Amino acid sequence: MEVNRKFECNGLYIEGMDYGDLCEHEGLKKIWRREYEIQGRDYAIAMKLPHLMKKNGLVDIDVRMNDKVTFITPKMDEYGALLSDLMEIHGWEKRISKEEQKNITAYFMNHGMDRKDAENYIGLQNEIADYMDKQKMDISLTYMKGCMVVSGRKE
Repeated sequence: MEVNRKFECNGLYIEGMDYGDLCEHEGLKKIWRREYEIQGRDYAIAMKLPHLMKKNGLVDIDVRMNDKVTFITPKMDEYGALLSDLMEIHGWEKRISKEEQKNITAYFMNHGMDRKDAENYIGLQNEIADYMDKQKMDISLTYMKGCMVVSGRKE
């Protein structure tokens, strides 16, 4: 099981927010490229895994997407807990402080992102946190991780 980072980034819809902005991840692509060049970490490994398995002699390769998509709406019994968990997982329970912004920007820049993209990413995260804080009693959202499940067998 692996997550495809592009799927994950595009798999968030928050009703009332611009979906185009939520899907913006040019700066993240730069980080992913740099991580691949320096560390060998491949953001698209989920898509490549079946091919690597075939190349290594596996047969009967099967690929599927994890079909779990999170849908949260205020009419749900566990709405508060589900929303709170999602906000905490993504760091949207509070704005990113000025000090944290400096550290995150430095980290991103050291990993291939330019300052403008880092600041845009942080700005979007703060925009989501602000929206969540203001609308927390009336947020509807859909979230998909983009997890692919690949299996095969060796002859």
